[in-house]
Amino acid sequence: MESLIAAGVVAAIIAYIAKDSLSSKPSADAYVDDAAEPETPPLSDTEIEILQSTWQQVVPIKEQAAELFYGRLFEIDPEVKPLFKGDMKQQGDKLMTSISTVINSVDKLDQVIPV
Repeated sequence: MESLIAAGVVAAIIAYIAKDSLSSKPSADAYVDDAAEPETPPLSDTEIEILQSTWQQVVPIKEQAAELFYGRLFEIDPEVKPLFKGDMKQQGDKLMTSISTVINSVDKLDQVIPV
C-alpha cells in the first residue's frame, strides 16, 4: 500500500512539473540570461530526509512510476510522443536513474550540476 502511495506522490509531482513546463513553453530568449534568476534557497536537512526517504519507497516500483510519468506526459501533450522512438522501458530506466542521482545527491548538487 505504501508503494502505491509513494508512486502516486511521485506521479503527482512529476505531472505537476510536466504540466508547468509544457504549459509555459518559453522562447529561446528565456535561457539566455540565467544569472538574472534569483537563487533558490537550499533544502533543509528535514526536507532532504523526507525527499530521500519518500524516494526509497518509490525505488521498488520504479518501472511503474516511469510508466505513470510517461503516460501522464503523453496525456498532457500528445505532440511529444513521437520524440520518444526507442524502447520506453529503457527510457523509463534512464528517467528513474536520473531522478535517483539527483535525489541521492541533493545535499551536494554542486558536485553533480556543473557551475
